[in-house]
Formats: sequence, C-alpha cells, structure tokens
Amino acid sequence: MTPTASWIVKQWAVAAAVFLWAGCTEAREVLIEAPTLFSSSDDVERVRSSVGFDTLWVFGGASDTLLASPTRLRPDGADGIVFFDIRNQAAYRLGANGDLLWSWGSRGEGPGELSLVRAMDVAPDGTVVLVDSGNRRVVRLSADGQLLAETPVPQGVHVESVAALPDAVLAVTGSDLLEPALALWDGDNAVKVSLPAGLHSADAMHVQGKLAKWGETGWVLGLYVGNGWLTFRGAEPLGVFPYAEHLDIPDVRQVRQGSSISAQPMTRPTETGLSLSVVGDTVVSENRVFTAEAWDVFPRIVALSRRARSQP
Repeated sequence: MTPTASWIVKQWAVAAAVFLWAGCTEAREVLIEAPTLFSSSDDVERVRSSVGFDTLWVFGGASDTLLASPTRLRPDGADGIVFFDIRNQAAYRLGANGDLLWSWGSRGEGPGELSLVRAMDVAPDGTVVLVDSGNRRVVRLSADGQLLAETPVPQGVHVESVAALPDAVLAVTGSDLLEPALALWDGDNAVKVSLPAGLHSADAMHVQGKLAKWGETGWVLGLYVGNGWLTFRGAEPLGVFPYAEHLDIPDVRQVRQGSSISAQPMTRPTETGLSLSVVGDTVVSENRVFTAEAWDVFPRIVALSRRARSQP
C-alpha cells in the first residue's frame, strides 16, 4: 500500500520531534501504530427520525442554587433519576415529579464521606453504587439514601466506569496495575471478561469507555474512541457493533521523560462511541429523557417526555 502524503508528513514530523528532543533533553518519543477496530462497517446504516418532547419538570436553575456540577445521570426505575454532583461530592435522587427525595455525601476521607467519585450507577433493586477513587472504596446506598456498605478497592485497581448488575455484581472497566481490563466484581472476587470476537486485536483502547446496563443481565461498553460499542451478557462477550461512519482508533505517541511515560493520541479522538442509553449528561429511561444543563452559572436537571405523534 502506497503511503499517503499526510502519513508521510506525520512520520516526518514525529521523526523530527524525536531528533530535536534527543538533542536537547533526555525525552524519547515512540509512535505506536493503532490497530484497526473493525473489519468493515460499510453495510451498517443509521436511521434517524424526528421526535418531539414536552418538558415535564425542571430542578435547579436560578431559583434553586443547590446544584454546582451535576453529572452521572441514571434512572431510578420509578420514573425518577439519581445523579451525582462532582463539586458538592454528593448524590441526589429526584422523584417522578421532580421533587428532591434525598441527598447523600460530603467531601472528606472519613466514614460516610467522599473524595473523588469517578463512576456511579443504580442497580436493578434501586441500590446506588458510587466508586470513590479518592478514598479507594465502593459505596452502596439504599434506594432511600441510606448508607449500606463501604467496600475497599484492591490496591493497584483503578475503576473508570461501572454498571451495577443483579446480585450485587459490578461490571467495571479500568486497570489492574498497568493492564487495562474489563471485569465482573462482587466486592471480593474479580473475574476478567474476554472481548467479543470480531476485533482484529485486543488493544488497550478496546476497553476504554463508558458502561451502561442492557436488560436484566446485559451490559454495553461504549468506546471512547474507535466509533463503536461492545455487548456482553454477564461474563459472556456477545458482539461488536460499529456505527455507520467508521473511525479508526488514532495512532498514539508514547513519550518518556526520565522515569515517567505518557501516551497521547496523534489526533483528537472522536468520542462518538458513547451513544448508548447514556449520551454525555443525557439519560434515556423507558418513559422519559433526563438531561443535565450544566453550562450555565446555575445548573439544572430537565425531565422530558416523548410527544405522541398526531394521527393523520
């Protein structure tokens, strides 16, 4: 295959950077060519339809300055929603009418306190699961906002995303020491999950993304880059699904400075692989759509319902 002009320019630029850095510092840069995620996605079609929504209720805003930075929206299974506020380090549950049912959490390192919650989900029984990376523990709250348990996270394990499955089992994506992994974890034992067939190779970026539940025991990994998602049923890998427009995982440059190593994409990743039941800070439940509008000085949570189509 004949190299394209852009590829030649990129290779020349990387080589020049390595030469210059080598001459003035001890930094070393290595280009890691990314694998192709899918064989082909030419036969995949995306169907769009126009859907109207009505606003049901709004929580927060200028009239109520309770919220600071709401995110991690999850449906509670009863037409309400649970979300987390990063700045307040607190979880909140809103009822079907937008009423605040409870809030839990405060910043700190002691029992019942939170430091850096990076992931959250709601289990089928209503239990709220918070992954507190700062205090290295998983916090479980009851459906009515009471503390149930705090489980330590093993040393060397870093959980990036979580899907709360039945029987207190968590599907997690993160890393075990320096090895990225998918796993099912019950608080005591972790079982690594294999990737579905259909990938050209198992790469670190194949397990980086957001998790969402699917049905009773299924779960989905939406990839941060690569434009696709993977499906699982329990520990069983099921399939690989690309979008209509195929986007390869970008090449990565690995830079060593002294004893530390950092990896950076050569081009900005396109994060279109997150379009699951959770899209950014919007969550779709069976009957409603919830979104966090956090770009203003006074953030708010908005609940929408699908508008019935008019009959011809």
